[in-house]
Amino acid sequence: MPVKAALCYLALLGLTLAAGCSEPEYPEIDHSHDGDLIQVDADALNAVVQASTREGKVTVVEVWATWCAPCIDLIPLMKKAAHDRGDQMRLISVSVDGQEDAGQAKTTLQQLEKDISEEFGIHAHLLENAYILPDPVHQKALLGDAIAPPTVFIYGTDGQLFKRIDGSDANSLIGEITQAIDDAIAAAG
Repeated sequence: MPVKAALCYLALLGLTLAAGCSEPEYPEIDHSHDGDLIQVDADALNAVVQASTREGKVTVVEVWATWCAPCIDLIPLMKKAAHDRGDQMRLISVSVDGQEDAGQAKTTLQQLEKDISEEFGIHAHLLENAYILPDPVHQKALLGDAIAPPTVFIYGTDGQLFKRIDGSDANSLIGEITQAIDDAIAAAG
C-alpha cells in the first residue's frame, strides 16, 4: 500500500475508533496452507500486519521474488535479525512472484531454511509467515513506484509505517534495516 494511501487508511481508522465505532472488519485469511505460501491481496496483507502490531510487535515486511538475487541474499540476514530480537519483532515474508511460481517460491524458502540453519545455527521456520501476492494490481498497491524488490517495510507497534527501505545490495541494506528496526523497538519502549 503506498504511504499516502496507508496514511489515509490510518487516519480513517483513527476517526472511526474516536467516534466509538469498532475497528473495521479485515478479510479472512485461510491459514490451512500445509506449508505453502498463503496467497493474499493488499487488504489481507494489511490485516496480517495490523494483527501483528496489535500484539505489540514491531512488524517487518520483506518483499522479495525468486528472480531477485539481492532478495534471496537478504532473507537469511533478515531472519537472523528477527531471531536476534526475539519477541520484539515479527518478520513477514511476501513473495511477489506470479501464482505460477508459488511452488518455486516455496522451494526457495525451504532451501534457505537449510542454509540459515547451517550458517547461523537457528531453525528459520520461513514458511510460517510466508505469503504470496501474485496480482500485479495488488503489488502496485503495496510497492507503489518501486521498480523491484527487495523492499522492506517496518511498522511500529502502533501499526503505522515507521520506515520503508528499498535497495539492491543485501549486505549494504541490512545495516540500515537493523538500525531502523532497533529505532522502532526503542520508540515503542
